[in-house]
Amino acid sequence: MDTMTVTQLPTDMTSADAHALLTDDKITIIDVRTPMEWQRTGLAEKALTVSTQDSAFMDKLSEAVGGDTTKPIGLICATGNRSGMVQRYLLQNGYSNVSNISDGMMGNFAAPGWIRSNLPLTPYEG
Repeated sequence: MDTMTVTQLPTDMTSADAHALLTDDKITIIDVRTPMEWQRTGLAEKALTVSTQDSAFMDKLSEAVGGDTTKPIGLICATGNRSGMVQRYLLQNGYSNVSNISDGMMGNFAAPGWIRSNLPLTPYEG
């Protein structure tokens, strides 16, 4: 499997689509929720935690992706709203390959979300 190939992500994807890309090492999932939310539900498999409530959000995000603003990133929150806002912000600020995992961890009217799709979870050990 070639992890050096950069895949241009769609604007939005479901948690199932994100998991498929994650399985092929073609995406880095960033969970932008709060530590309390991470503790309550756990994290999507291999997700990195960078809360939007952290004043050093941009620095920590840059560190999480090794400073590569072209790296494929999937943003996830509870229902897709926050991650969509963060996605727009990042695209306006130099990131070029960011997708919103639009059904989030909990799901919404359009799709069931990571948890109800029975996708792999890892506990938050903050």
